Amino acid sequence: QLQHNYRSTRHILNVANCIINKSTDENRRDKRMINRTTFSEHAEKVVFEQCKSDQDEAYFVIAQISEIYERLQSIQPRTPLDLCQVAILYRCSTQTRVIEEKLNECALQYDI
Repeated sequence: QLQHNYRSTRHILNVANCIINKSTDENRRDKRMINRTTFSEHAEKVVFEQCKSDQDEAYFVIAQISEIYERLQSIQPRTPLDLCQVAILYRCSTQTRVIEEKLNECALQYDI
C-alpha cells in the first residue's frame, strides 16, 4: 500500500504525518504513513524553512549542501563530497528550474 514507507525513519514519518494531518484540502483522503524500515532510527532533525521566494529557497538548499560538505571536511579532511549521496526532494517539477540555476552557478554537478 502507498502509506507503507520502507525508506524513511520514524522521525521523518512523524513529521510527514503532522503535515498531512494539517492539510486543508477538503478532497484529501485520510492517510497515515506507516514505518516499515529495518535500519537504525538515528537521524538528524527535520529542518523547516519558510522562504520568501523560489530564489531564497534555492539559496537555502545550496547552503544546506555546503553545510554538509563543511561538516564532512571537519570529520574527514580532504574527503570529496559525493553528490550522489545528496538528494533534493521537491513537490513539483516547476520547482527545479531555480534550484538547477543555483546548482549551475555554484558549479555543482547534478542528475535529475
